[in-house]
Amino acid sequence: MSTFSGQGQFYDHYNQINDYSWLNYKSLYFEKKLWEIGQIPVSDFGNVSCVETYKYHYFKGKSSICERFKKIGDYFLKYGTWPVPPIFLENFDGTLVFDSGFPCGKPYHLVEGHNRMAQFLGYKEIGGILGITHYVYIMKIRYEENEQIARSFI
Repeated sequence: MSTFSGQGQFYDHYNQINDYSWLNYKSLYFEKKLWEIGQIPVSDFGNVSCVETYKYHYFKGKSSICERFKKIGDYFLKYGTWPVPPIFLENFDGTLVFDSGFPCGKPYHLVEGHNRMAQFLGYKEIGGILGITHYVYIMKIRYEENEQIARSFI
């Protein structure tokens, strides 16, 4: 297990960093973990419809695939895993919700890596392509050091 600050780990898609600012970034830390394929959530990870839409376009869509998505797919086919681990927010008790009231996935919420997750799920359904283990980043809240601020959104 390795820990890092997380600085620069978010790919800032449209409004991504702002969407998660309610988490109080100073209270967060990340752990890089090696999970077996069965440990990676395939449902209830939040944003499921977004991931399913990406998966449909990549595996069943008839339109052209964007270059980034193609590169991810090529990497999966060559190495059996994603090129960069996705980020999951730990939410074991299911109490984390966005300011809008949208609940986070439980026990993990996919924060970053929706295209990679879409391809992972698609290749998992196909079978025979994915490796046995995959790295993921787990984003956790440091409650003990910043209890009052970190829990203020619950």
